[in-house]
Amino acid sequence: MDLLNVAVSQDSFALELTHPKTGFVLKDKADEVNDDGDIIKAGTPFTISVLSSDTNKSKNAMHNLLKEAREKGKKSKSEMTKQEEYAMQCRAVAKLTTDCFLILDGKPIKHSEDAMFELLVDPRFTWIKDQVTAAVDDRANFILG
Repeated sequence: MDLLNVAVSQDSFALELTHPKTGFVLKDKADEVNDDGDIIKAGTPFTISVLSSDTNKSKNAMHNLLKEAREKGKKSKSEMTKQEEYAMQCRAVAKLTTDCFLILDGKPIKHSEDAMFELLVDPRFTWIKDQVTAAVDDRANFILG
């Protein structure tokens, strides 16, 4: 055994999004099956590629998030609202995404930090932020060996 066999990868992990109610993997179209029930043409899973919370990029994103919150608190006499706090969390999570395959309103989403932020902050899709955050925090997704 060597510790490198259980090192955390600094590369991204492609999270397959699942339906928040059924748990089934979301796809661009239904799988095509033959009479025997064998898949002859599979739909493409909706994915968001993310970096581990153990990466330097993740740690920098959290540092910047906390720094921004402190600076905002110094400038403003009022506390941060729940919506502002949630938006900051979504921005930090969006920074950890590296790619995606998603269809929204019939069109593919072109990956960018801003596109991911807009998706994650949208109240209709809070479940996506939850799945992405869980994947980022689950080291098992990033263990090399």
